[in-house]
Amino acid sequence: MSQTCKNEQKESAYRKNAELISFYKQQIEIASRFPINKDDICDWIEENFHEHLIVSPRARSEMKKYSGALDIVILCDGIVFLKAYSKFRRKEISDDEFNMYAQRNNWEVQSSGKEAIKIRKSDYTMTYEGRQYILDLHIKHGVKSEELIRVYFCWDDDLRKVIIGSMPGHLATVKQST
Repeated sequence: MSQTCKNEQKESAYRKNAELISFYKQQIEIASRFPINKDDICDWIEENFHEHLIVSPRARSEMKKYSGALDIVILCDGIVFLKAYSKFRRKEISDDEFNMYAQRNNWEVQSSGKEAIKIRKSDYTMTYEGRQYILDLHIKHGVKSEELIRVYFCWDDDLRKVIIGSMPGHLATVKQST
């Protein structure tokens, strides 16, 4: 391998590492501004992510009423992931960058399930600004009922935003009413 090739490889590696460091510095900055009270989460979302995310009145109401245990840091990290999802859908970030957002808590956008939506349609339907939406997507964290976090949402092609319709609790499924 020529010296020129070696130098180009080193430069590429340095550039990649600098990008990673920059990404994680940004994540630390965002995390340092996470709210510490669950009642501040919706306002935090709207203040920081309004270009990418909409919090529906239903989601706001559910957050206000929620009385279970809640890991606010994990939920906020999920919200940051949803912002990245919006950027990814808009083609503003690459697959690789989107995957970096997912890594910390293994976030993954999943279907809410056709059968659940069909059988429990009212649970997965919400209205925002006079228009009905189906919450066909969600992200989740935890498997035990006392540590579950769910954020149900949909993508609006016209607004080019994620609309959060329900959080942080679990919606009804085919087998369970909740």
